Amino acid sequence: MIWFKNLKVRSKLLLAFVLVILLAAGAGVFILTKMIEIDDEYSSVMEITSHRIEHIFAAKDQISKVRIILHETVYPENTRDDLDRLSAELEKGLDSLHRELSDLHDIAAPAVQERVSTILPQIETYRKDAKEAIGFLLAVDVISFDNPAYRDAMLQSEQKAVNMGVLYADDMAYAIDSLSGMAINVLNGPLTRREQKQTGINISQLDYSRSSHWYLSAYPSTSPASSASH
Repeated sequence: MIWFKNLKVRSKLLLAFVLVILLAAGAGVFILTKMIEIDDEYSSVMEITSHRIEHIFAAKDQISKVRIILHETVYPENTRDDLDRLSAELEKGLDSLHRELSDLHDIAAPAVQERVSTILPQIETYRKDAKEAIGFLLAVDVISFDNPAYRDAMLQSEQKAVNMGVLYADDMAYAIDSLSGMAINVLNGPLTRREQKQTGINISQLDYSRSSHWYLSAYPSTSPASSASH
């Protein structure tokens, strides 16, 4: 340190000033680097969150459409072509619903992944039961509301849809609707973050329990079971 002592005061001040500048520059570079990293991470989280929201709202839209389609299959004006068309639309809707939730599962937080994992099997159960409900209608030779056998099939199909709702379909729709409250918060973004408090209003549940009684009640069923109930 003798060389430093031998320096003139002016040189010492200049050297100190240079050191301060270097330290300030180093701190600035460090802070700037960290800010860039934070910005990149935030942008990544926001992008993932945006994709999650897109999948969730697409799934909510599909479950609503699917349940409406199943409801439309018991319209008295339907023909066989109408039933075939509705059946194909229902299958397409369920495929889209499954795809949206599967894509969501790949990028979701653990809590959302767990819930999606419970919904996916229910979609396939819904597919099987919906096909059975429509099958009651398609199995009748003459698809006409004037045909007592077709009215019986309509009652069977409607009751099947009501039972689906009571057993699992209403809960499935509610579970899909609740995903937005779990995933919309950015803090719920990274896969290692804790699930945030759920929020949101259920807009997917549909009640079809009284869907066709208004017109079926005017035409009593001819089946033994229905006659006994009357």
